[in-house]
Amino acid sequence: MSFSVNGLDKVLGNLEKYKKETAQKTKKAVMDCLQHLSTESAEQVPVDTHNLQRSRQVEMISEYSGEVSYNTPYALEQHENLFYRHTQGKAKYLEDPLTANKEKYVKHIKTAGEAGL
Repeated sequence: MSFSVNGLDKVLGNLEKYKKETAQKTKKAVMDCLQHLSTESAEQVPVDTHNLQRSRQVEMISEYSGEVSYNTPYALEQHENLFYRHTQGKAKYLEDPLTANKEKYVKHIKTAGEAGL
């Protein structure tokens, strides 16, 4: 008894295509979440001279991860010190929007961007 399988190379090709498309969509979904977090945090960042606000950066740091950062010598102090009284903005300007949107970001990435933000 013998048998043959036809079309296996087509199936494998389709799987490879699906893998590439999913990887691209997932990378985009990660960037979508980073951009969303960046926008949300910008609304909460303390504002005095606008230097902290202008130092905001969004970047991918590996294939499926990235970061939103504020790059001034005092960014960390402004973020962590709960005793400062800001006239505009507040401490935890990155942590709070991340915590508030965590479930949404996970869903968006798991669905490769199909679940909207």
